[in-house]
Amino acid sequence: MTDLLDKLDSYSRKARLYPALLVSLPVALSVTLILPGFTFEKFLPIIIAAGIPFFTMSVVRIRGQRLQKKLEKTWGGLPTTQMLRIVGGEANRVSVDRRRRLLAKFIGEPLPTEEEERENPLEADQRYILATRILIARVRDQREKYPRVHDENVGFGFWRNLLALKPFALAMLTLTIIANGIALAYTREVSGALIAILLNIAFAACWLTIVKADRVQQQGETYAERLYETLENLTSDGSSD
Repeated sequence: MTDLLDKLDSYSRKARLYPALLVSLPVALSVTLILPGFTFEKFLPIIIAAGIPFFTMSVVRIRGQRLQKKLEKTWGGLPTTQMLRIVGGEANRVSVDRRRRLLAKFIGEPLPTEEEERENPLEADQRYILATRILIARVRDQREKYPRVHDENVGFGFWRNLLALKPFALAMLTLTIIANGIALAYTREVSGALIAILLNIAFAACWLTIVKADRVQQQGETYAERLYETLENLTSDGSSD
């Protein structure tokens, strides 16, 4: 398993694999507590050879992207887009104007004006998205120079994918708690089954109370702030030329 983790980049590992592992944690924990002699280690080579981790990460990625499109509609645009808008944007107009000015300088072309936003908000957003993608591509190529941006992007992906997997996690927890209850009646490892039930109830409470859309949005806003902060450096060191 360690070899697999070493082969993955930090985004795939933290934002895709870890959420999937959290979903499967209740089952692994319950089996370990109820069947003390059982070990997953002998099955890891088979699991890895079958490509299950990579298949799982692909599924997590797809579900996360689908959820992001839904969240974008609910929020009225991603935070990176909202932070560039003049109409209905953030209250601090000074920050918005400076952010827009630096981004326009970086991409070498003007951003939509307030009048253009009002006349065609969809086209204005598309131009904002394009400008942001140009910035993201540049910052991604300089990951070592801007590690905080990468870390916040990983955080956004982690919470987004957790939210996308929430229905699966709760279904898994429900089935696991039922199985733990049955085991409690038939197994000799009564204490192990009881501990497993209590832990899984605690896990379910965490999924219900912590993994929410507003946490994903908050992480997205933090990522957007860190991303646009790079403009101060990028536009002053000649990187936009």
